[in-house]
Amino acid sequence: MYDHTDKRTPNIWEALVSIRSQQGEGIALISEEGLTSTFAELEGYVNQAAEVLRDWGINLKDRVALVTDNGPHAVTAFLSLFSVCACFPQNPSSSYEESLKYLRDGSISLILHKDHLNSDFVIAGRKLDIPVIFFSASDEYPGLISLMQPQFQKCNVSTISSGSDIALILQTSGTTSRPKIVPFSHERLIGTARSFAASLELSENDRT
Repeated sequence: MYDHTDKRTPNIWEALVSIRSQQGEGIALISEEGLTSTFAELEGYVNQAAEVLRDWGINLKDRVALVTDNGPHAVTAFLSLFSVCACFPQNPSSSYEESLKYLRDGSISLILHKDHLNSDFVIAGRKLDIPVIFFSASDEYPGLISLMQPQFQKCNVSTISSGSDIALILQTSGTTSRPKIVPFSHERLIGTARSFAASLELSENDRT
């Protein structure tokens, strides 16, 4: 059971679920092939993946590098990590030297990597003794992912992120100086998303 207090604010995933409850069984994800998943189905995909990560001992102290290509599976991977730990998304096309640098600079403790995706992060992770968890995506159910058993078992800690916790870590482009690691809280991302939706006047009838 998770420790919720009166002062606790929702994380990104909880905020999204609260909106979904007002939208019924609307479509959440559409694949390039035209297959769809509802908000309720996406909720199941995310909860399942997040629970597996918690069972393996991933917690709020972890910074996880996400290496994936685009698609519905990336949405589930992001949201699953957001609800468990801090996510540091990476470009699969990064060179080996860049991969080493990003993993070191980000103090990464784990890599979540899409299977059959060619990147140097796996080799870089092994060089730095950073565990790698691979996940596969379903062609039939957009957003459904399956995590493959890692070669470790951390101590299980029942934690869940709150609005004040770090959700996303990004690296600046470094156009004026050395690139910097910039953390973003759930509350900040939620506020940004709401402002973005309001400025574009997005509604439940829009598809993006």
